[in-house]
Amino acid sequence: MDNPKNDQLKRDIEEMRIDLETQLKRRKFSNLKIIEISQNLDDLIAEYMIKTNKTK
Repeated sequence: MDNPKNDQLKRDIEEMRIDLETQLKRRKFSNLKIIEISQNLDDLIAEYMIKTNKTK
């Protein structure tokens, strides 16, 4: 069963990702650099989710 807080967190993260990608494009970052930053962000989010789920 999904947790409403987790669902909200996922929506918030996706919204922040879109905002970040938009800002990077405005600042003329290359698509490859945007992909690299996005992948790093995914890794950080996954690490955070693992740590927070272990503490429950």
